[in-house]
Amino acid sequence: MRNTVAILGVPIDDLTLDETLGRIREFIQSGRFHQVATANTDFLVRAMADDGLRLILRQADMVLADGMPVVWASRLMGTPLRGRVTGSDLVPRLATISAAAGYRIFMLGARPEVAQAAKYRLEKDNPGILIVGCLSPPLAGPLEMNNTEILAAVEAAHPDILLVAFGNPKQEKWIWMHRDRLKVPVCIGVGGTFDFIAGASRRAPAWMQRSGFEWLHRLIQNPARLWRRYGTDIVKFTLFLANQMAAIQRPRSRQEDRVICTKIENFCLISLVGRLSGASLEKIRSECDQAINDGLEVVFDFHQADGLDCSAFGTLINLNKRASFKGKTIRLVGGHRAFNRMLRLFQADQLFERYPTLAEALADGERSAAGITVDQYDERLVVRLSWRRGGDVLNDLRRTLASLPPKVHEVIVNMEELHFTDIGLLGAVREASVRNGVRIRLQPSQEIRGELQRTGQEHLFDILTA
Repeated sequence: MRNTVAILGVPIDDLTLDETLGRIREFIQSGRFHQVATANTDFLVRAMADDGLRLILRQADMVLADGMPVVWASRLMGTPLRGRVTGSDLVPRLATISAAAGYRIFMLGARPEVAQAAKYRLEKDNPGILIVGCLSPPLAGPLEMNNTEILAAVEAAHPDILLVAFGNPKQEKWIWMHRDRLKVPVCIGVGGTFDFIAGASRRAPAWMQRSGFEWLHRLIQNPARLWRRYGTDIVKFTLFLANQMAAIQRPRSRQEDRVICTKIENFCLISLVGRLSGASLEKIRSECDQAINDGLEVVFDFHQADGLDCSAFGTLINLNKRASFKGKTIRLVGGHRAFNRMLRLFQADQLFERYPTLAEALADGERSAAGITVDQYDERLVVRLSWRRGGDVLNDLRRTLASLPPKVHEVIVNMEELHFTDIGLLGAVREASVRNGVRIRLQPSQEIRGELQRTGQEHLFDILTA
């Protein structure tokens, strides 16, 4: 189970660079898809306003602290990360171990001349490295790119590692959108790392990197482009961080911190006494992991809990992710006002099932975390999507749209129950609309419609009006 610290509602992995490389080796050995993100303050501030990005970072398999301000924030909250792992440090080290182990790397993104120069430099510095692809698609939004061609190129190369340099949040959204299609064990959004490797951008001197003022060096290099963004990020990050600190810093009670685990029929009840932090987390992770594997519903009773730290908050988010993959949910009962305020502040309250009393939580039947229902009305098919607390309906949606009954001439994809924007689901609708001759119409929720309007992507869909 991951050891993370939640900063602005996003679990950041507490890993050193060497430990990160070890985790990546494990990902490659597993052969399954994994998404890795390197998050700086700009990522976290964007995620507060972008529900799709926030979802992706919470669902990612590893989120690294790309910047000292993130590390400083963890220290202020009493749950310090041991250090940062930047994309600019990770990729060269990853190239070195790949050359030794024979891992295959595909480079995607950046300007063509930059990508080729970065490829040349990595090959020169790492004899024997297998860079099996280097592709720079034309600039376009994730939904407007020639994704069929890009995915075909990646699939034909059979890489172990895919480095995506589209910039945030585009690279994270592109990887997430194709998570069911990418047969790549490790997909990493690397931002401007190719520019640094190619020499198109200069990294800060070593002393600035060590002291955490690398951002200042970038600002001095390009003030016209960065001053407004950095200024906005500093103000918002400081404000959000202050609110999070106010929510987690409560006077300690005289109760001894305890975790009591009880099995009740199809439930694993975890009662928390005192403050949820430190040593308690390992027991909670172990008990929950076993319960989820056994197919039990997990219930947290917070009635006697008087606080939790940011590691505990990160653990709850990670456990919810694990449960959702098993079609389960995490149920929360009780909780002091500060805890509930933190859930609302970082828009995490919708991740969990909330109950006022323990009796109601245990009386409620099994609840599915995700769902897709299909109803046919003569020549029309209505596909309703629901994502109540997590889960993943992308594969079911793709299969449904790829195997329509012969008599169907119109499909309505109803997303009115989705109160967030999942670009993966939108991408599946977009691809199906372009691919086959059946009219596919989108019935979005207000939140999704608003996001499409704000990003200028409304024209990409046949939207069903009320």
